[in-house]
Amino acid sequence: EAQGLGDFFWQSKSKTNVILANGVHQPKVTLQQGKWYRFRMLFSAIEMLLQMTNRGSAMCSTKLLAKDGIWLEVSPRDLTGTGKFTKPIPIQLGPANRADIAIACTCPSPGLGCYSEFYSLQNCTDETLALEASE
Repeated sequence: EAQGLGDFFWQSKSKTNVILANGVHQPKVTLQQGKWYRFRMLFSAIEMLLQMTNRGSAMCSTKLLAKDGIWLEVSPRDLTGTGKFTKPIPIQLGPANRADIAIACTCPSPGLGCYSEFYSLQNCTDETLALEASE
């Protein structure tokens, strides 16, 4: 039981899916400019797929290192979206999938501040359709 709440803790009438990171909805992590950070992501769902990518005013380089704990044969795989891809390549996770990524960001206008965020493409129908159409 979660602090005496019993089964009530998990009951909800909501029809909305919420994605949590370490139990937090839309957590924020401050990164030092130009420093590489490694994140291990786990998607624990039953019947959903997750496609996510990053966006924002910061210029970020994102690399895929491993899938399900197994290093890629050719690693790291660039997900930044350079060359013929103008948008970042989305990370796709199915139930119980894991992905290890590395990310480093720089801010073109440090005085104004920058941000980069990972977001679910399922919540952005126009972008999901555009990605599907381009494949």
